[in-house]
Amino acid sequence: MKIIIDNGLGSSRDGISSPDCKLIAGRYNREIARAIREEFLHRGYDAELLVPEPADIPNDERVDRANRKAFLYGRHECFLVSIQIAKDGNGNIWKDKGGWWVSTFPGYKDDNALGEALLAAAKRHLKGRDAHHRNTSDYPPVEVPQYLLKHAQMPAAVTFNFYLDNEEETAFLLSSTGRQAIIDLHVEGIIAYIDEFYKKDWRYLD
Repeated sequence: MKIIIDNGLGSSRDGISSPDCKLIAGRYNREIARAIREEFLHRGYDAELLVPEPADIPNDERVDRANRKAFLYGRHECFLVSIQIAKDGNGNIWKDKGGWWVSTFPGYKDDNALGEALLAAAKRHLKGRDAHHRNTSDYPPVEVPQYLLKHAQMPAAVTFNFYLDNEEETAFLLSSTGRQAIIDLHVEGIIAYIDEFYKKDWRYLD
């Protein structure tokens, strides 16, 4: 079983940042994704990055890469979690909207189970902060979660780790406590999903 970690954005989109430019989404996503992968390797799990290079990769290329993994390992033998940060406006001013959520594609039962496992871990590690699960019907069809989740030929979920234009949430993400909470919730949520669903033979029945 292979864990595939996607990191949203890249160096070619470094302009997507908090209003004070202290949090650059593409760099932060990659730091978190690398840390998650390293923790899985340390624990003996097979994990890899979907986009190891620093440059941004288009959505269709991300999906192609993921689906090549599904073809290689089998669509029931791998799954994808994409790390993202949300924004409410153009990123130039602080705004009030906030919260953490995980997104999955409606009707995909394995995706839903993965999303629920990540949400449960988020609620443990983000106590006192808003965390919820939503499906991609909440988005226009051209947006990242809709495209990635709809076309990936494996269980998949996208986490949105707060808002980069929410001043308090940006400070939390940049703190050592916040950074570790984001890493831990992904690791623990994914392991819970593996333990609860990936080891049950009934999952492999169509």
